[in-house]
Amino acid sequence: MNAEIDIRHILPAIHTPTLILHRIGDESVVLSSAYLAIISPALNSSSCGHRHFPFYDYDLADRMTDEAEEFLTGAR
Repeated sequence: MNAEIDIRHILPAIHTPTLILHRIGDESVVLSSAYLAIISPALNSSSCGHRHFPFYDYDLADRMTDEAEEFLTGAR
């Protein structure tokens, strides 16, 4: 059902800093993250792998948590 929702037409109206985290091989979100990257200002962070849920890979989960922490607080 999420794949049927298309909000691309409203993305240019978003002017809030946005962190986009995704995995390069996660086919369910790679295209969506490319669309989200048009948000101004957006920080697009990708990492290797294909699994959708980062908690299967503890190192990745830590890196994603670090990215989010730095985005929110300015420090890791």
